[in-house]
Amino acid sequence: MFNTEINNKQNYSFKNNSVSGSLFKSCEKSFFMRFHLQSGLAKQILTDNPTYNRMSIVVLQIMICGDMEVIVELIDKNSYNEMINKNREE
Repeated sequence: MFNTEINNKQNYSFKNNSVSGSLFKSCEKSFFMRFHLQSGLAKQILTDNPTYNRMSIVVLQIMICGDMEVIVELIDKNSYNEMINKNREE
């Protein structure tokens, strides 16, 4: 539903409108999470070395979407590093 094909490459697009702006999915392997800023999940994700399900992750973007609620785009750190390395080679 959110996928489009441009030049034989998949372009994954997700758009969420809110008072503070729009959030777009920026990477094929990324995913979104919504949580309260005072939750245990926030303590895991919003740190210098973020983790989710015992997996090292990279926070790509974050947006406030309510009273102390945020939507965060995350990606596995290994997938992120692979993507960065691939882009450097091209």
